[in-house]
Amino acid sequence: MGRLIRTHSGRNPGECGQVVSAALFSGLLVFGIFIEVLYLTEGVGPRVDLTEEKLYSLSPSTHRVLKRLSETRTMLFKVDSVDQADTKKPAKVTLTGAHGLATEAQVAVEFWARPGVGEPVKGMATMSDDTSFTVALDKAKISGRRHVQLAGREHGAQALLIEAYFSGKVPGQFQVDRKKMVDLLDEYDKIGGKWVDVLYLDPLSDTTVKERAERLGISEAPATVLEDDTIRQVMFWQGIRIRYGGDKQKVLPYVQGSAALESQLTPKIRELVIDRKPRVGLLIRPVGPPRGIIGRQPQQQPPGFNYCEQSIRDRYEVVRVELDKGQLLDEDLDVVVVVHPKDLTDWEKYQLDQHVMRGGNLIVWLEGSDYSVDQYYSFYKENFQVDKADAKLTFKQQLEAYGVAWTEKLVADMNPSSAVRAIKMSRSIGGQGGGARMIWIPYWFYARSADWSSVASQLSNDATIVKELAKTLKPGIDVKHPMFRGMSQLSFFWPTEVGLAKLKPGVEGQVLVYTSPLGLDAAPPATSDPDQVLMQLQQRLPGEKRRQPGLVVLTKGSFDSAFKGKDLPKRPLPETAKGDKKGGLLQDTQKKTDAQKNSDAQKNSDEQKKPAEKPQPKPPEILMPQLPGPQPGPAKPEVAKMPPRMDQSVGARVLVIGDASLIRDDFLTGPRPMMGLTRSIGGLNLFNNALDWMALDTDLVELRNSKQVDRSLEFIAPDPNGKETPEERRRRIGSKKQFLRWLNILAPMVLLMGFGCVLWSKRSAEKRGFLTSAGR
Repeated sequence: MGRLIRTHSGRNPGECGQVVSAALFSGLLVFGIFIEVLYLTEGVGPRVDLTEEKLYSLSPSTHRVLKRLSETRTMLFKVDSVDQADTKKPAKVTLTGAHGLATEAQVAVEFWARPGVGEPVKGMATMSDDTSFTVALDKAKISGRRHVQLAGREHGAQALLIEAYFSGKVPGQFQVDRKKMVDLLDEYDKIGGKWVDVLYLDPLSDTTVKERAERLGISEAPATVLEDDTIRQVMFWQGIRIRYGGDKQKVLPYVQGSAALESQLTPKIRELVIDRKPRVGLLIRPVGPPRGIIGRQPQQQPPGFNYCEQSIRDRYEVVRVELDKGQLLDEDLDVVVVVHPKDLTDWEKYQLDQHVMRGGNLIVWLEGSDYSVDQYYSFYKENFQVDKADAKLTFKQQLEAYGVAWTEKLVADMNPSSAVRAIKMSRSIGGQGGGARMIWIPYWFYARSADWSSVASQLSNDATIVKELAKTLKPGIDVKHPMFRGMSQLSFFWPTEVGLAKLKPGVEGQVLVYTSPLGLDAAPPATSDPDQVLMQLQQRLPGEKRRQPGLVVLTKGSFDSAFKGKDLPKRPLPETAKGDKKGGLLQDTQKKTDAQKNSDAQKNSDEQKKPAEKPQPKPPEILMPQLPGPQPGPAKPEVAKMPPRMDQSVGARVLVIGDASLIRDDFLTGPRPMMGLTRSIGGLNLFNNALDWMALDTDLVELRNSKQVDRSLEFIAPDPNGKETPEERRRRIGSKKQFLRWLNILAPMVLLMGFGCVLWSKRSAEKRGFLTSAGR
């Protein structure tokens, strides 16, 4: 064992280790140098420039929207017409709005009476052109089915063109943000591939481009700059037009900045590439006129819900629903939104019920009572009832059939951190003693996303109660749900409590928004001063059990009809036409009253008394082909035929919000009343999120709720004295960047050399030890 052990090549293990170590060290050194060369080379490899800009990445929502440009997907179209002269020959089906449809010559199709409801009629279609196809099915079998589903791609040969009307000269404070916007648009270009093109146009350098931008509604934006101790105003351009398929376009007159670019641009792109706009029905009951300040006289213009309707018209086909004259609810509606339900008839409830039974989605913005408030924040309860006096089924019972429990009581939140405060004007006597003070309005509060279980120990001194509260208390807002993701608070004005009723098998439910644990419910007071109401509620609070009344509830599944086992409500008849006391078109127009008969008889007798006129010679008859006269068309039914009754739904969703005031125009625009701090927070956002989640998908909801995370590289701390000029700050940043660049270059090389030295020292020590043990 004392002799030197050698390998077959004649080298000992120590020498082999040194060779391997040297090769490894050399390889690492070469690799490090290669990475540094890539880093220092413009436009090659993963070069990252050290700047103050954010490291950008478009959201997954944008990736999914851009992917729709190139993919072949299942698409739904409306059937325009079905022609078939002979049942032995294929039927020709013409589609509505399918110009430029690209698909295979043979494609499987499904005919639906309503998408997703019932069983479809299936067949193989042969594409005739980009708007029609033939299918070997009997016309009678598919004529009643107004929707067809097939795989294809609309406008597949067309690219999405993003025209950025960006002026080359940008004020200094906008230059960094402009660079970020250009980087984002480049990402759109790269992700979209050949289906997305980005074109930059400078209106300041080309008069033609400027005129085109002005025609599109894109205008200059003003900015104030400071140069050479002078302040002046400059104008610059920052608008975008999106074109798709040659005939579709959207315009962003002005993009606020890089933080808003994706949230503005992606929804517009999605509107262009979707197959069809979802149809939304709005059933809105008007609010009574608010009270005046003096003498409580009603004002001229009552508050409405116009802002929420205007906010969705670009994305949806909005239909105002009227059912009080016996109309039928359109079966093509994807979502029906009921706002401020009031004086509902059984017929209207039945139509809403059948919409849910067909698998349609329903959103209800409830009100437990209707109030007006004067300048002094005194409440006055207006005449309000949800159901008509002769209703046999209440709206409360109908919601209970869908798993929603409604107490019809007002909800107050006694947590001071949740309170909505306002400036109250004190009444003056004889022109003296008036003033203003901050008050707490008891039935106006904010629901917050806080986890209330963390404050259970502050709610009771009893350890058992605290332990129970820690288990049962819920977050104020369920931010995990797409509708509320990123939402920190939501304001409410006179809300009513909603929760979950006893759920039947096949139905799931969830309360999404709660008050704080200091929530109380109360019967709506007729009239009161806010100070008096607050005092009464504060006196109740110590003796009340800590609970969280629900404010927003969602149920989904297979519901039973609210009218199951009940007689159908009587259908109202159309109103009588003006001046017609006979009931309009529904009455027999052949029957005449005695007065009419006497009038006709008198008219005939007057005609008989007139002297007979001499017969005039007839003009010569000209022989010519007889022209066809107007032919009577098919008689239109005076009243639409009722569809068959359905008693169970298929995959419907019902969302109930216990307050409609938070989307009222006067609360959205705020402040209201004079000097009040009462602007609705989150109401319009929730209205849009709820519709997008039910009718579209979560893409737009995620973009709307996303918050920009500032990942800017802070190279230097700001000057504590605030006397540093922008030029001095730029020089300091440039010096720090240069230092970091050299550090980034030299540090890996030094580390590699240090690693090699340590490895060489270790191997040398092993060799010396080996030689010593071998006696050499």
